[in-house]
Amino acid sequence: MRHYLALCFLVILLMLTGCSSGVKVSDNTAGDSGVKDSTEETTEANTAVEIPEFSTEYLVGFNFGGEGWGTIFDVLDAEIVICTNHDVLVYMPTKVEGKETSDEQVIATFTLTDDQYSAIDKELDKELLYTLDPEPDDGVEDGKCLYLILYDKENTPIYCGSYEPTNDDWCRMRKAVIDNVPLDDIIAARQKQVDKLNDMAED
Repeated sequence: MRHYLALCFLVILLMLTGCSSGVKVSDNTAGDSGVKDSTEETTEANTAVEIPEFSTEYLVGFNFGGEGWGTIFDVLDAEIVICTNHDVLVYMPTKVEGKETSDEQVIATFTLTDDQYSAIDKELDKELLYTLDPEPDDGVEDGKCLYLILYDKENTPIYCGSYEPTNDDWCRMRKAVIDNVPLDDIIAARQKQVDKLNDMAED
C-alpha cells in the first residue's frame, strides 16, 4: 500500500512539473512570434524616410557666394540650378529696397557639355543626399552654410547641407558639381549683379 501511494504521488508530481514547463514554453513562443515582431515592424515603419518624387526639369542646385566682408550685397549668394536639358541657371535678386533685396530672377544662363552633365549625374545620389544630415565643421571661423539643392516634382527646392559640411558623401557630390560647371562664368555673372545691386542702393 505504501509503495502504491508513493508511486501515485510521484506520477502526480511529474504531471504537475510537465504542465508547468509546458505553459512556460508556450508563453515564450507566443511572445516571440507576436509582440516582438509587431514592435519591430512598427519601429521600422516609424524610422523609414519617405523619399519624394524628384523633378524631371531640375537635376540639382547649389548656392555660391562671395567673401564674408563688404556690403550686404557683396556677401549675397547666387543660387545655381542645373537643368536636365543641360542649362545652368544663375538666380539672384534684381531689386533693392533700403537694405533688402527682392525679385529673384535668372541673371545668366550657361550650358553644360554632355561630359560635364554626365560627370555630375554619375556622382549624384539623390536618395542618399535627401537623407543626409551632414555634420557642420564648427571649427571653421569664417565659413558659411553650403547647400546642395534637390527639387521635388513641383520644382520646390529641398536644401541639403549645413555650416561647412564635413560628410564625405556630401562633399564628394558637391565637388562633382563644382568641378563640372563653368565656375569662372558664374563668378563673373554674380559679381556683375552684385555691382548693380550696390549701385541701386547708392541711388
